[in-house]
Amino acid sequence: MWKKLLLVLFFVENCLGSPEEEDRIVGGSSLSIEFRKYQVAVLPGDFVCGGALIKLDCVLTAAHCVNNFAPNEITVRAGSNFAQSGGQIQLVTKKIVHPNYVTSSTGYDISLLKLREEFTESSYIGVINLVSTMPDVGSPIIVSGYGLLSEDAAFRRVYLQSVNVAILSTSKCNTSYQGLITDTMFCAGVIGGGKDACQGDSGGPATFNDELVGIISFGKGCAEEYYPGVYTKITAFVDWINKKLTGLGSAKVFTLCFSEAVNVVKFVLEVA
Repeated sequence: MWKKLLLVLFFVENCLGSPEEEDRIVGGSSLSIEFRKYQVAVLPGDFVCGGALIKLDCVLTAAHCVNNFAPNEITVRAGSNFAQSGGQIQLVTKKIVHPNYVTSSTGYDISLLKLREEFTESSYIGVINLVSTMPDVGSPIIVSGYGLLSEDAAFRRVYLQSVNVAILSTSKCNTSYQGLITDTMFCAGVIGGGKDACQGDSGGPATFNDELVGIISFGKGCAEEYYPGVYTKITAFVDWINKKLTGLGSAKVFTLCFSEAVNVVKFVLEVA
């Protein structure tokens, strides 16, 4: 009986499967990877974090996820609804942690991972552009990951989850976090709590209008009423990201409009 059950789970997970309808990422819902195809699982050792694919061979994640691991101890999975099975796997050849990073609560919680090879783009794998300006307070963002469904949940394989939260003012957030929130971070949550990222989601994408606005960084507990999630603010690091990409031999990441224009030029040159 157990062998049959394991076999069924194997085929469900490796064929992208169906979401478990009762699963929630602390107030969120299941979401197929085809609608979040830049979401990746960053796997340092036996741990699970998230990440965002900004080039087919480059991933942005949280520094605290990878800081204590050598590149050859980290793998990245893309194109799967599960962190530990399915999709495509790539090895990490270089890790760049921001030089000012100490701990997630002091900011600069950002790292760039260079992959051995490019992922193959598909209906389930693609890249995301960076925001050019920070959205206003109150703007809705989407957060996603493979982490725990509640603060006290036991770790288990979870279908990709997403949750909608709103950007909060730094002054309001600092009331809760006693002045820890700097201009390299922002907070997001909902009134009354109940919606948030949780353990295992760290490093994953926070998006606004399908552009990367933040990286899941830290928080007190998960979805607590007076403690919203804290995120690395992408707009504070665009120059740093592009400088490091240039050093890695990768093209810079531009805004959506410019990227589309470049793609058109590439297409014209290819067919000419």
